[in-house]
Formats: sequence, structure tokens, C-alpha cells
Amino acid sequence: MSRGRAVLRRLRSILTPGSGVTDRTVTGGVWMGLNNVADRALQLGTILFLAGLLSPAAFGLYGIALVVQSALQRLSQLGLDTALIRRRESDVDRYLDTVWTVELGRGLLLGTVLYAAAPLVGSVFGEPRVVSLLRVLALTPVLDGLRNPGVVYLVKDLEFHRDAAYKLSNRVAYTLVGVGVGYATRSVWALVAAMLAAQCTSLVVSYLVHDYRPWLRFDFAAARELFEYGRWIFTSEGLMFLINEGDDAFVGWLLGSATLGIYQLSYRLSNAPTTEITHPIQQVLFPAYAKVQDDDASLRQGYYTSVRVITLLSFPAAVGIVLVGPVFVPALLGGEWLPMVVPMQVFAVYAGLRSFRSATVPLFRAIDRPDYDTKIRLLKLALLAPFVYPAASAFGATGVALVILGHTVVVAPIASYLAVRSVDGRLTTLGRILSYPAIASGAMGVVVYLVRERLVGVPSLVELPLLVLVGVITYGAAVAALEQRFGIGLAPIYRTFQDWVAGTA
Repeated sequence: MSRGRAVLRRLRSILTPGSGVTDRTVTGGVWMGLNNVADRALQLGTILFLAGLLSPAAFGLYGIALVVQSALQRLSQLGLDTALIRRRESDVDRYLDTVWTVELGRGLLLGTVLYAAAPLVGSVFGEPRVVSLLRVLALTPVLDGLRNPGVVYLVKDLEFHRDAAYKLSNRVAYTLVGVGVGYATRSVWALVAAMLAAQCTSLVVSYLVHDYRPWLRFDFAAARELFEYGRWIFTSEGLMFLINEGDDAFVGWLLGSATLGIYQLSYRLSNAPTTEITHPIQQVLFPAYAKVQDDDASLRQGYYTSVRVITLLSFPAAVGIVLVGPVFVPALLGGEWLPMVVPMQVFAVYAGLRSFRSATVPLFRAIDRPDYDTKIRLLKLALLAPFVYPAASAFGATGVALVILGHTVVVAPIASYLAVRSVDGRLTTLGRILSYPAIASGAMGVVVYLVRERLVGVPSLVELPLLVLVGVITYGAAVAALEQRFGIGLAPIYRTFQDWVAGTA
């Protein structure tokens, strides 16, 4: 019993943030990693459960509604939270009432537009059933606008343990309601109900995790300061919607709701492992970079370390999805979803390439160059727009996925060059960092492929975990061999983590 209490005390000390930026960043990374694992496990579990109950057309119908809702929110994103996190002063209370007033007004406006535009959307997509979905989802921007602006302190002050609890609460609500309503109704309304439950929970919990209480008040001077920085975020988010979700709208319009359901699920499942890796790291990196924004050496070390950690985890995940996709889809989703295998494999390669690019976004924003990200996204849009229609017409969902992969092949090196130059680093160093996980992942891919080709007649539910196990063992052995032979940078990361753990004792 005493041993158990000792273990719990040790675990608690490890997960309690320290006083230094490095300690708080490492602890924050652990918390955001744990949160993301739990969040994605719940999300993917819910999606896989509902995919077994609903058809691709039902997912596509919800996808159309979600694309329209997301379009309005992303194209009106003001970047106020980002501007607050980046500000050097620790106390930003004087801005919070203005932020809440602006966000509430924005939410009410978006909700009204979404409700009124629902019939037009149904007509454009040839889906009258989407009208009622959109009119219910019109509540979501209003609920989001009512959120407590004080939660920005959870990230600004690197209190990621509290931020993790805040964000995980809405995912739990999403899962419970989605599974319950899905089982009871076997309809697309399960997804809508899950979304509303998540938004309501997020609103309530935002007032429980921080004691700030906003009032309707607008300070013109404060708003002007925030908008000066946020205008680049506004433009960047708008471009990001066109790049990341404009293809969804296009697929739904041209190829129909059933193809859209297959396309969206193939993207979501193929990118899930990479998102689990990059998303928590991005969330931790931005406030951490902002704390040392005037120290080139610290920024350079942080950038290289983040790329090393991201690619060591994301590259094998991408290769693994390419190889196990043909086994995964029939085993867990059934024959109705088989057309998603090839798009999922293409998107897996895309996920691996975009993973190391994700380290540049928080860096550009922290060093007051959000314009870099905006210009990069303009280039991505220019590379996407001319090719998406002919590719979709010729090859369907797979063609669109190939176009998405193509622009990433061009853009990722450019973004990495700007990042390296911004921290006064060397491209050869970055290339060396990227080469090691690429070599280890290639070796893993060859072994998994050979094993898969020899597992003839083995049930899919047995073959899938076996292939995953072979991949994990092979990749671990390859990375260990590279570290021993070349010193690929794992030792400093391990020592940093060891020092952090020791410091929590």
C-alpha cells in the first residue's frame, strides 16, 4: 500500500509544472501528449463506432454541414487569443472584456448567417437534408462566442495540465452523446448531437477552470493593438480553410455526399497519428517560443529538437498506415468503406511530409513573422486551385488527395528554409535530422511489407495487430542502431527528460 502511494506521489510530482520555461515546456508537452492520446482515442473510437452504424453518405451529409460551419468560423477568425499569448506582459486582463465582446458579436453574426444560408447551401450541394442540420449547428458559433476569455491564461502561463482537463472535457461529452444517440437512432443526428454536447461542455468548463468573469465592454485602443497582430492570423486562417477544407467542399459538390464521407474519413484516419504528435507539440511550442523570442540560440535549439521529436514519431506512423491500410479498412469498417484505402495511403504520405512543417507555424508566430505563414499558404492555394478539378474529374477522391500531396512536396521545403534562416541555423543540420527517421522508417516498411505478403489466410483482426507489433519492434531496433552508430540526437533529449524527471523528485 505504501509503495502504491509512493508511486502516486512520484507521478504527481512529475506532472506538476516547475518554475522554469524548460521545465514547464516539458511538463506541458507531457500533459498535451496525454490529452491528445486520450482525445484522439475517444474521437477515433466514436468515429469508428458510428462508421459501423452509418453509411458513407450519412458521414458526407454531416461533412457538408461541417464544412459550411467551419468556413464561416475560419474565414472570420480574428487571431485574438494568439495575439494575447504572444504579448510579453503576463497580465492581459485589460484586453479580455474587449475580446469577449468581439467574439460574442462574431458568434451571434455567424449563427444568424448560418441559419439564414441553410436553404442556399442545400440547393448548391443538391442535399435538402443538410438544411435542418445547419440550422441546429447555427448554435455552435454562439456557444463558442460565450466562452470565458480567461482560458487564454492556461496556455499563456504554460498551465497545460489545466488546459488538458478543459479540452478533454468536451471530447468526453462528444463521445458519450455521440455513441448514445448513434446507438439509439442510427442517424446522422448522432454527429450533430455530439458536436452540440461538446460545445456546451466547453462553455461551462471554461468558467470552472478560470475565475475571470467577462463583461460587455469594448476598448478601441486595446482592440486595435490586438487586431494589428491578429490581421495576419485572420488572413492565414482564411487561407488555411481554403487549403484544408476547401477540397472537402469541392468533393461534396462535384462527387456527392457518399464520396465526401469516404474522402473525409480517409483523411482523418490517415492523419490521426501525425496529428497526435504534432498538435500537442505545436500547442506547447508557441508559448514557449514566445517566452524566448529574442534569444536566437534558444529558438534554434527548440526548433531542431521539435523537428527531431516530431519526425522520429510521425515518419514511421505514415509508413505504417500505407502498409496496414488495406488490412485495417476491411477489418474494422467493412466492405462499404473499401474505396477509402488508396486515398488513405496517399494522405498518409502527405501527413508524414507536413509533420515537420508543423514546427514552423508556432515559430513564425512567436518571432512576429506570421506573414511568413500567410504567404506560404497563399502559395499552397495557388498550387492547389488549378489542379483540383481535373484531378477529381479523372481520378475521384484519390485524384484530389494526390493534389494535396503535391503542393506539400513543394511547400514544405520552402517553409523549412524560412524557419532555419529565422533561427540562424543550417539546412545541412535540418537535412541530417530528417534523414535518420526516414532511413529507419524505410527499413521498417520493407520488413512489414515482407511479413504482410507472407501472412496468407490469416484473419484480418489477427494480421493487423501482428503487423503493428512487427513495425514497432523493427523501427525501435533501427533507431537504436542509428543512435549507437551516428548519435542521431536521442541522447540529449533523453538527458533533458531525465533531468526534468530528477528535478521533480
